[in-house]
Amino acid sequence: MIFIDFVHLKIRDGQVANPPIYTALAVTCDGMREILRLWVGDGGEGAKYWMHGQLF
Repeated sequence: MIFIDFVHLKIRDGQVANPPIYTALAVTCDGMREILRLWVGDGGEGAKYWMHGQLF
């Protein structure tokens, strides 16, 4: 199974921003969890963002 979720974190890079941090997590047949990818989003969380196809 693959789960994709996000959390908002405060990041300081000259100024404070609150972008979403996305996580792609897989659960193997053995029950082990593996992080496939972490990435910082541009704030888009709607259907247009997900349909854009730049997840992996």
